[in-house]
Amino acid sequence: MKVLIVHVPYEHRGGEDVHVDALVQGYRKIGVTPVLYPEDRNPPGSLLLKSLASLAPVDSSPGVEKLWEDTQPAYIHLHNVFPILGPRFFRWAIRRNIPLVMTVHNHRFFCTNGLALRNKKICKDCFTSKVAWRPILHNCNGSWKKSIYHSLALTELRLEELYSRAIQRFVAPSPYLQAELVKLGIPKERVIHILNPVFRFETPAVPKTKDAYPSASDHYDVIYAGRLSEEKGIYELIATIRLLPNVRFLIVGDGPERPMVTAAVSELKNLTFLGAVSHETVLDLIGQSRIAVLPSICNETLSTFALEAFFQGKRCVVPALDSTSWLATGDFPGHLAKAGDPQDLARAVQEALGSQSIDSTQKGNLQNRLGFNRFCSDLSSLIEGIRI
Repeated sequence: MKVLIVHVPYEHRGGEDVHVDALVQGYRKIGVTPVLYPEDRNPPGSLLLKSLASLAPVDSSPGVEKLWEDTQPAYIHLHNVFPILGPRFFRWAIRRNIPLVMTVHNHRFFCTNGLALRNKKICKDCFTSKVAWRPILHNCNGSWKKSIYHSLALTELRLEELYSRAIQRFVAPSPYLQAELVKLGIPKERVIHILNPVFRFETPAVPKTKDAYPSASDHYDVIYAGRLSEEKGIYELIATIRLLPNVRFLIVGDGPERPMVTAAVSELKNLTFLGAVSHETVLDLIGQSRIAVLPSICNETLSTFALEAFFQGKRCVVPALDSTSWLATGDFPGHLAKAGDPQDLARAVQEALGSQSIDSTQKGNLQNRLGFNRFCSDLSSLIEGIRI
């Protein structure tokens, strides 16, 4: 049995790309052969022409269609379709009656920028709008070209009800996202919650070399690893670091706010910055830390970084938002902080640092819940529910 995994890579590799890599390994483990589209895992080029083509009022999708015919998979497991596939892909799948499963990783089912964030505030103004006019009015994507494209794409998808008509099963990585999809009108029985796994595998991004990163005992207490961008709360994190001069911080990652982070390193003696490293190195660095911090100001659909910290028995400070508060309940050793508030973030960091270490029983429960074997079992159950 084969499955076609459709995922357009992002410009900056993040948690969704890591999940797709883990999904490939998961399918292989349960005896399913994964086929990837596009086969080139680099971010696509010629975006303007491909974006315009994806909006064409037709029911064909040439690149995917050829791969579908050549490989004859049982169904498609969908992730990111923007900007090179867009609405026409869904029309093609509907015309061909192709079984579709979609793992939803962001808010693009109602928000053009995928963050449900505008002017650093949570925004759900377009949740029920059939025509996406506000994103153009407010330039919600920070680029007129992107705002116009995603507004047109979202309008087509919603006016023609392409998501609900094309997709058999929606996979929500978090309870928050599961609830959002149901609120949107997707029948509850079609929305399945499958928690992403924490998985270690070799990636070619940045080779790990001896002494390529610092030792926790010598250099840092608190780690943040992820995209360096406004919605991730990177400005609030730097402000928090200033408030805690005796706490050692490590920031790992890349993104549009990298120059700001680089400038902060020169003035903050308690901050180390490594830039982009491989996924394996991130896991090693988390393991050497005392705690982790997720300073996001947006509703994270699911933080891969927070799960990686929990898997290794580390406490993690998370924002007290609808999407992340559940990570401070049950076995999850999360500590809540008001989103966008550096002083409260500093308080939560100190609270987490002063708390007892995670005991072996709780760590074992976390590893079972977040582990690869559990994920593979969930994948098998997903397949059983698909009408092929």
